[in-house]
Amino acid sequence: MAETRQTTSPSICIVTGPFVQHSGSYHMIFNNLVNISTDLSEKVIIISDNALVNPNIPETSYRYCGIPRPGFLTGRCEKIFLPLWMQIAISIKMFQLRNEISGPVLFLSGALFLPVLTSKILKKKSMLVAVASESNNSRSQYPSSLKSMICVGILKILEKSTVRCADYVGIESPHVAAFLGLHLSPERLVENGHLYLHDRKFMKTTNFPEREFSVGYIGRLSQEKGISNFIDALPDFLRENPQWHVIVVGAGSLDSLILSKIEKNQLREHVTRIQWVEHGLLPEILNRLRLLVVPSATEGLPNIVLEAMSCGTPVLAAAVGGIPDIIHDHETGYLLRDTTPASIFQGMEAALSDNNISAVSDNAVKFIEQHYSVSATKKKWQDILLRINDV
Repeated sequence: MAETRQTTSPSICIVTGPFVQHSGSYHMIFNNLVNISTDLSEKVIIISDNALVNPNIPETSYRYCGIPRPGFLTGRCEKIFLPLWMQIAISIKMFQLRNEISGPVLFLSGALFLPVLTSKILKKKSMLVAVASESNNSRSQYPSSLKSMICVGILKILEKSTVRCADYVGIESPHVAAFLGLHLSPERLVENGHLYLHDRKFMKTTNFPEREFSVGYIGRLSQEKGISNFIDALPDFLRENPQWHVIVVGAGSLDSLILSKIEKNQLREHVTRIQWVEHGLLPEILNRLRLLVVPSATEGLPNIVLEAMSCGTPVLAAAVGGIPDIIHDHETGYLLRDTTPASIFQGMEAALSDNNISAVSDNAVKFIEQHYSVSATKKKWQDILLRINDV
């Protein structure tokens, strides 16, 4: 019997800031949010300049309102003035659509102060969704120069102002709120869970004992992701475990540095570099691995961790953001003491020598099926929309 569509909100407006190239995680969060919203609302309006809607979502179920980028902003001017231009343009678009927006406005960014202020002026309920700290990411990603410090400072002020202005702040899990320092009243904090939809693409297809002797890293090659420390841990790990292989998937600002470290430490025959892989092929890679290492300095609730757990791949991760809410040490995964190369090496050794690692693999799959299924996610958002709309 087909499921009866039950709308919870007359309309939902989804607003995004400009997506950074290769921001696959946020594109996935965005599309999951669109997918949920079209099922729970009579009308979905999307305001963005470069968000890509999944072609599997019918175009008739939403209205996309694009924000064109001005041709006169190029080079250095674009970096400086584009964020301000986009906030003004989004605010104008919201004002133009004010009569069509009868439900809440969901912002997929924590630094859209002007649009959030506009929603308050228009008397529309606003909620920040899947909040991450852009200032923390920028601080980790860019060198400590006066210019960088000023940019990080401005971002921090924007984030704090946006959080204060929004009616509700969605957090992916309790630890995310603590990690981001969100000391808000319970009435404003909404635990929306992650927007990951557990589908049958990410599933365990290779039993753990049958997997090859491979560990991996999948993510952006940038400073805040800890990839440099992971590579620095490999010489000791491979010296002790010469039969093992390492798979590194991703691209980013540290491409040349990572390549030079691999060459310098003569790791080429042990390390496979893959700069880009289609998202649909990730399950195949994950089902090859016996361990995925996520040594990030800052995170929300990473998609790759959820996807790995869904494939039964044990994860060794830093206890940042919402990771401790899904990885329970030696139960559903493994937690790093810190992200130094020595700790990463010791964590890899301890995890891979754990006699119960097969059970950890099974526990991870069960945890994802219980908490991140489509039905569980949809039910959570039904409750959120009812609460926001005061129904």
